[in-house]
Amino acid sequence: MGWELGSIFPEYHHYADPKARVLDERYIELFDERALLWLARANKLIPMDEPLNDSPIPSRLSTPTTRLRS
Repeated sequence: MGWELGSIFPEYHHYADPKARVLDERYIELFDERALLWLARANKLIPMDEPLNDSPIPSRLSTPTTRLRS
């Protein structure tokens, strides 16, 4: 589901620089799209039987990033 972090951060910096913040990047990194799955189903944006990624912690969160420039 969703975009790869490698393509999200450049776009974030395109629009947020020079006010980009580390906490914003961390929020993006830790966001779990499964938290909104119920809303998408309730509004019929995805089928009720759409499979879930049952991984408790996405692999992309295994190491924190420090991409922001000072």
